[in-house]
Amino acid sequence: MSCIIVGDSIGDGIHHYAPACTSLAHKGWSSARWHHHYAKITLSADRVLISLGSNDGRGDTASQIAAIRKQVKARQVIWVVPACNPRAAMAVEAEAARHSDALLWIRRTGPDHIHPTMQEYRALENRGNLTKQVKFQY
Repeated sequence: MSCIIVGDSIGDGIHHYAPACTSLAHKGWSSARWHHHYAKITLSADRVLISLGSNDGRGDTASQIAAIRKQVKARQVIWVVPACNPRAAMAVEAEAARHSDALLWIRRTGPDHIHPTMQEYRALENRGNLTKQVKFQY
């Protein structure tokens, strides 16, 4: 079983509960910054969790996450829907729908209304099944 966590500080937080996953998550990174830095790699794993959009400004989040999704070669792709950026959340939901990818919503945020609570980070990892063996149907 292999997994990759892509994204921002929320992805980094989830990685603390799924340390066996490879982390390409960086605090404060926008979708554009992530894509610019990692544009030439293929994200190949059983599962890829993507947490991007929370740090996006008025740029074109939709085209950035679409480009990132093209880099993915995985059995399962899971998107964390940004809790603090409705425009980015809509773009993430639309991209996930195009590929029949799974969505994880942040149900409880901390005082900053951006980052999940510690219990919610654990719940996100659990709902994403990042560290559990799952039989995939083809």
